[in-house]
Amino acid sequence: MAPDPITGFQRRYMSFGDMLGEWFYGFLMVAVVCGIIGGYSEILLESNLGYGRVYLTVVLLVLTFGVNITWGIIDGTTVIYGGLNDKADLERSISKLKQDRNNRELRDKVLDSLGDSSVDYLPDAENEKIVDRIIDEAPEEPR
Repeated sequence: MAPDPITGFQRRYMSFGDMLGEWFYGFLMVAVVCGIIGGYSEILLESNLGYGRVYLTVVLLVLTFGVNITWGIIDGTTVIYGGLNDKADLERSISKLKQDRNNRELRDKVLDSLGDSSVDYLPDAENEKIVDRIIDEAPEEPR
């Protein structure tokens, strides 16, 4: 069965850890906001607004999820946009390295892009070979 559009979008632009983190923080936000609002619901009911407890709870839950969904869309968009910017910047750096392989600043930027990976355990000479391999295998023009 094909994934729904939201899941497909997340898998394409986010790592699995980022997806889990976003879902976890979203549910955590809902739980905290519901707990805070629940603590004040008695005060709201005592103010003679005329709403029943069930109706007030439903309204507060809808508002809570509305705030959470809005936050998720904004946060998700910025995470994806930031990732796309980082990828485009890296591709420009690799493209420039094809013209000047000895640019130390750009070589360091490519190594930094590998982040917390196993290259941290390799000697500097091996890291330089990895950068050379990336330069050799990258397309001539950035995508």
